[in-house]
Amino acid sequence: MKANIPFLEDTDILILGTTTAAVSAALTARKAGKRVTCISSFTYPGEDVCSTMNYHNWGSCGVEAPFAADVFRARSIEEPLSSPLAVKLALETPMLESDVQILYMSYPVAMLRDADGKPAGAVIANRSGFQAIRASVIIDSTSRAQFARLAKEATFEKFTPRKYLCTRMAAGNLSADVARIPGERKSSFFREKQRDLLPYSWKIKQEFSGTGPSDFGAADIKARLSSWYPGQLISSDVLKVRLNDKLISEAQQNDANVEDFDLKALQCGSSSLFVLSQMADVSGDAIQIFEDPCAAMLLGQKLGEFSIGLVKDVAQNVTIEQNSSAVNDVDVVKKNTWFRATDKETVKMDLNKLPILGEYDVVIVGAGTAGAPAGIAAGRAGAKTLILEYTSSLGGVSTEGRITGYYHGNRCGFSNEIDSGTYDLGANPEFGPDSITWNTEWKKQWYLRSADDAGADIWFNSLIPAAAVNNNKVCGVVVATPYGYGLIKAKCVVDSTGNSDVVAAAGGAVVNIEREHIAVQGTGLSPYNPGWYYQNTDYTFIDDTDVVDISRAFSVARGKFAECFDVSQNVNSRQRQQIVGEISMDPLDFLANRTFPDTITTASSNFDTHGFTIHPVFMAKPPDRDELMAHVPFRCLLPIGLEGIMSTGLGVCSHRDALPVIRMQPDVQNQGYAAGRAAAMSVEKNCGLREIDIKELQKHLIETKILKPEVLDHEDSFPLSDEIVVNAVANGTDSYLGLAVLFGSMDRSLPLLQQAFVEADSDKKVRYAHILGLMRDSVGAEVLANYLDNHEWDQGWNYRGMSQFGFSLSDIDTKLIALGRSGSKRAKPTLLKKLVELSADSDFSHLRALTLAFEAQPDADAAEKLTSILKNLKPSSQNNVAMNVENTSKDRCENTERNNELKELLVARGLLACGDPKGIAINVFKQYSNDLHGHYARHAKALLTS
Repeated sequence: MKANIPFLEDTDILILGTTTAAVSAALTARKAGKRVTCISSFTYPGEDVCSTMNYHNWGSCGVEAPFAADVFRARSIEEPLSSPLAVKLALETPMLESDVQILYMSYPVAMLRDADGKPAGAVIANRSGFQAIRASVIIDSTSRAQFARLAKEATFEKFTPRKYLCTRMAAGNLSADVARIPGERKSSFFREKQRDLLPYSWKIKQEFSGTGPSDFGAADIKARLSSWYPGQLISSDVLKVRLNDKLISEAQQNDANVEDFDLKALQCGSSSLFVLSQMADVSGDAIQIFEDPCAAMLLGQKLGEFSIGLVKDVAQNVTIEQNSSAVNDVDVVKKNTWFRATDKETVKMDLNKLPILGEYDVVIVGAGTAGAPAGIAAGRAGAKTLILEYTSSLGGVSTEGRITGYYHGNRCGFSNEIDSGTYDLGANPEFGPDSITWNTEWKKQWYLRSADDAGADIWFNSLIPAAAVNNNKVCGVVVATPYGYGLIKAKCVVDSTGNSDVVAAAGGAVVNIEREHIAVQGTGLSPYNPGWYYQNTDYTFIDDTDVVDISRAFSVARGKFAECFDVSQNVNSRQRQQIVGEISMDPLDFLANRTFPDTITTASSNFDTHGFTIHPVFMAKPPDRDELMAHVPFRCLLPIGLEGIMSTGLGVCSHRDALPVIRMQPDVQNQGYAAGRAAAMSVEKNCGLREIDIKELQKHLIETKILKPEVLDHEDSFPLSDEIVVNAVANGTDSYLGLAVLFGSMDRSLPLLQQAFVEADSDKKVRYAHILGLMRDSVGAEVLANYLDNHEWDQGWNYRGMSQFGFSLSDIDTKLIALGRSGSKRAKPTLLKKLVELSADSDFSHLRALTLAFEAQPDADAAEKLTSILKNLKPSSQNNVAMNVENTSKDRCENTERNNELKELLVARGLLACGDPKGIAINVFKQYSNDLHGHYARHAKALLTS
């Protein structure tokens, strides 16, 4: 596929990687007034230190960088090491404050060339797709110099297959088990809450037959399995190894003297492309420069100063250089467009020109709550399986995300196997066999061992920017890793990103926040101190499709939790981009106890919505905390129009108000296992996912105790009988079951409700009028208006997020919405009267109710009052990361700012619907269309274009 790649920005100096050396170079160039952009494949800066846990080696060259004291606190082995978060903040804060542009979770995958054929920038890949950045000078500080290897100006030594010395670091409690593990105890230590964490280093010789992701992945897993010990509390994110295929330059550096370092050892030929990592042309003692962050920072400063003189006008006429031949039997596609790129200049790229990195039966994309079980299930069923995961561990929110406890969920089947297997790793005094919490390091290890025992390959630090299709069948994914970029062919793909990334890339229909509403469940990133386990948060919104928002979120979290040891690398979202599937889960299904012939799990939870509900049934009766059982059909995992792929977890087809009932960890773990088994069945039987024997799958799930035997006899219990509908009209207007019947069978219930309204007494008339109005019927509008005219505003609702249950609209709110939706002219005086009584300080739910009412029934006479309210709301749009970090409350439960942002957006929507005569709402949406919060920006852009 020929794709239009948007230009993200132009910059003077593009730095790939945010190592200590890279940060030093960036700050030096920025101080001189040059535009600097840094791209990191990690979620944090300082990866040469933080990803390898190389905190103890600073100053080994006997030098100190100008701001090393801000980064590394310890002055002697008697002092504790700087925490990971302290190092990351010390590197990131000055970059943000000096306006160095930073994008995390992004990999360089192709080179830009100017009209003279010189390097002129890079194409990067991330969850938003592909973007191009034009630049005058390029510094590659990635661990493998992966970008420089694309350049014809760069020559590298030929790789020699053999065993290489690899290092893996971990730290934790002193344990007798360590004596049995060949780990070297370091003299330095971490201290947290008066607990000393003792670092250990394992040096392991691993065979490398090549330099691709599979070679590094295999070595990494072997090292992880051989170095784990029960007292471990933290461990390195990557395997530290230097292969022999370094850069060949005009001036090899052989000693560790930074002052006399010849920068030609970093330069690719005579170009403005440099390698600032261990892959530079350094040998002998000189390699120690990149082992010692202080020496590396000094070298980075030196290169930054030199780069300033190389900066020229950024070339505008550029093309993408692609050295690989085209793959011809599939079409590599990225069909969904990143919303921030719709108005950007573009450059053409042939997505089919890329190497093939492997072929598998089943590829699992994302190894979180659903993905790790899916990989284990597929492997156990005999499928050749590859698990791709962006973070450095399996388990998602249950491990890396630090939500290490069950709230609700049907704890059965494979979920029980995970829990018992984690406990059986060894005696742990903190957690008993029936505990609903767990040790994150132990659970990571159980997943890793189980996936390895199942024969699955695992590649960490990998993300998927595109998909491969043949007609309407997904037959592979494009993967970006620290060790290469290319295509992985697959007979079946399980999209366990929780964000439907692969489905969307392949062209499947997906649902995200757009024009309709901004009701997204709250999320956050978890702080972490060694020995802390359950660390749930809800203080922001994060759009997982938006690399700008993701980058912002990690920077904000570091500032918010600056006093902690570290911050999770897993965005703990509760709602993400979802597929449009063969069937959609709806709250009405659960409330009416719906059964299906293709149930694969039976979930259990309440409506833990973390925000405000939008389904009309909850405007008739707010959700409560009672637990519900919910049958989940296989069809809600299958995207309409695509074969060879299914979506799991938060990516399934579901109404946003239904999602809380089916997203609890035990249920998603079991769902993931079922998906992995189904994928393996489709490969074994050489059939599509829709053609597998669903009863055979259910029988296996019964054997594993995920399902109960009675599901084999289930049929679809919808549509409900006429008798049930008639009874609901007469007796069910105040019960969840009755309301589910009424709203789920509107074609039959509406005329019956109209007749019941005519025959009802006065109190019952109000209830029928309320329900009819929500169904957009005007029969009861007069009754509703009279009720509202005679009742004052009641207690409203403001957005809090965490532990916020029950109503998100008051009784008056819901009746106002019903009156507006009735379409009756009788609504106008009542709505205007209620609006006059509000101000910018009014509760969010009251402002929301009138917004929804006026959107259903626009009224120009409301514009003046809405304009006044909007002008008096504090402008809340954020478009500067440093300011966003500075303005974020350190209180993990403080949500005043989020409530204000939602107010501003909702009132602007109401004003827009009512004509916006002075253009105030349009200006608000223009501001939010560039907001760092992806959901806000996406919502604002959709409103502007409509």
